[in-house]
Amino acid sequence: DINLLLLICSSSISQSLSVYVTSVFTSILDGPYFVYTRHEPVGVVGAITPWNFPLALLVLKVAPAVACGNVVIAK
Repeated sequence: DINLLLLICSSSISQSLSVYVTSVFTSILDGPYFVYTRHEPVGVVGAITPWNFPLALLVLKVAPAVACGNVVIAK
């Protein structure tokens, strides 16, 4: 069960790092422009999970949010 939790956390971290900044060079307009999208944290994220489920369900919700810089309130 711990190995599954570590796998979920590591995949969430790698996915959050890959989508944090996206950059594209474009020349559609009148010259070469550098266009980028910067993803910023939402702030506070609520995660509601049932208490009779394993810890993996909570980690599936908490790990991606924390990896992107958000604060999580878990119930």
